[in-house]
Amino acid sequence: METLISGTVSTGGYGGPVLVYSRIQGRDALLFGGRGGWIANHRFVLGAGGFALTTRVPAPAGAPDIGEALRTEFAYGGLWLEYIFLPDKLVHGSIGTLIGGGAVSYSRIRRMQRQDREVENDVVFTVDPVVAVEMNLLRFLRVSLGVGYRYVGSVELTGLRQEDLSGFTGSLMLKFGRF
Repeated sequence: METLISGTVSTGGYGGPVLVYSRIQGRDALLFGGRGGWIANHRFVLGAGGFALTTRVPAPAGAPDIGEALRTEFAYGGLWLEYIFLPDKLVHGSIGTLIGGGAVSYSRIRRMQRQDREVENDVVFTVDPVVAVEMNLLRFLRVSLGVGYRYVGSVELTGLRQEDLSGFTGSLMLKFGRF
């Protein structure tokens, strides 16, 4: 019988923190998160990932005017698919994409008693492809430097466009696992 995968299948997995640099609303921004997954035959990864904006980004000029300062908050996550090229080599490459969704909101910087922190929020669609160069530091540790482009769609927040959240990314990841 013919099958997509035949013979002995080796399995492993990894997980780890990711620091991402990008521009949000025309400002330098850092996002922090993580990715991880199950590895089949040292090459195919099926997993998940998620990120949150850690830099304080003021709300844009078109945001609701409530008489106090607001900031933009953004987080997203989803399914992570990756292919690793030449995983046994000291330095090798990978290509992957995160497909999922997230939330963007305007929040009060200072919250008074009996006030909601969030002023306005929206659910968004995200696709985040990444091309990376990895180095095997130890049997259980790799370091990965990546570049990508985060596309954010279906943005319907007052004064915010999808171009304000979409953009090129640079990332640094530590991968801990059994490769």
